[in-house]
This record gives sequence, C-alpha cells and structure tokens, in this order.
Amino acid sequence: MLAKEGQVRVLRELARHDRFVPINSLAEALPMSPQGLNSTLSALIGYGIVRVDKSGQETRYKLADHPLTPPLVALFDVEEQAFENDMKVLVSSAEAEAGILSAWLYGRAAKETDSFTNNLEIAIVTQGDVDPVAVGEAFRQSVMADASRLRERISLMIMIVEETATIVDQPWWSLITETTKSLKGPLPSREVGVLQDGSVVGPF
Repeated sequence: MLAKEGQVRVLRELARHDRFVPINSLAEALPMSPQGLNSTLSALIGYGIVRVDKSGQETRYKLADHPLTPPLVALFDVEEQAFENDMKVLVSSAEAEAGILSAWLYGRAAKETDSFTNNLEIAIVTQGDVDPVAVGEAFRQSVMADASRLRERISLMIMIVEETATIVDQPWWSLITETTKSLKGPLPSREVGVLQDGSVVGPF
C-alpha cells in the first residue's frame, strides 16, 4: 500500500477523520482523477483497510479496524507534525529577513502531496533596492540553522518588485497561485496589485 502514491494519499486523508468521509469530500481534498480515486478506494477496500458505507444518499469511506490502521495513523500524525514544524521554521526565517516582502510555499509541498524526496518550492518577492541573491541565501542559511535536514530540499524562485512588466501571464505564476501557503506577506492573488515586475533570478 505505501508503495503506491495514490493509496498513501487516500489513507493519509482518511486518517485525518474519525468518521465516514463522503466521496465528494475526498475528491475535493485529493489531487486525483475520479477514475484514479475510485480505483484506489476499491483496492484499499480489497485490502480490508478501508470500509465503505452506501446506506445513505452518498457513498462514504472510513479507515477500517485493521491491524495496520493504528501504526498508519501514528505515522501520518508524525508526518503532519513534521510538516507543521517545517512551516514554523520557514515562516520564522522569512519574517526575520527584512529584504523579503512576501514569501510563499507552493507546489506539491503546499498541497501536502509531496514526499521526503521532493523539493520545498518557495517563491520570494524582494525589495527593489537589495541584492536578491543575497536575500535568498540569507533565507536559506536561516532555515538551515533551525532545520539542517531541509538544506537539500529548498528550491527558491526570487522575484524583484520593480520595472513595468506584469507577471500574471508567466506560465509559472498560475502554479504559484493555485498551490500556495503564505510564509510572509499577502497571498499571490493579492500581491499581483503590488508587483510591477516578475524578473526571475532563481531557482538556484
């Protein structure tokens, strides 16, 4: 089960609830196609680790009373606590760097669908009168001071607030706006009215 990413995602989401979860709620929470979600649920039901309830108007699912359920729930709890701790480090480091106006975690980590091998993709908006590379490196060093294990996972994209171009038409901007957690400053959707340039210095 843990070898298949889709099954891990479903088990992780079900572990967050101690009740039956409607299929529509699972579909909203998980980045999976309807076919993929249904086939994954069917496989987990076959393993006996997920129960299904079709007695009401909608189909609902819940972790079953299975020998693997307690250790899986404990594993996901530890994983979630580690993510919360990482977020605290990232927020603290962003807040401490005066040259950073806004910072966002985006991509798979922001959607909480990453693995420990995925990068932590972070977008930073700097003031126009600072060295953006220096600001990025200062942020990275601050993170490493509190959580050295994140050293190889941080991927920075740095933008400068200046010039006249807009960034909303950049291909990567939609990725940031669709999957983001704010570390400092306003969310990307609100930042658009402030930014005047999308000059990319990273990732590095």
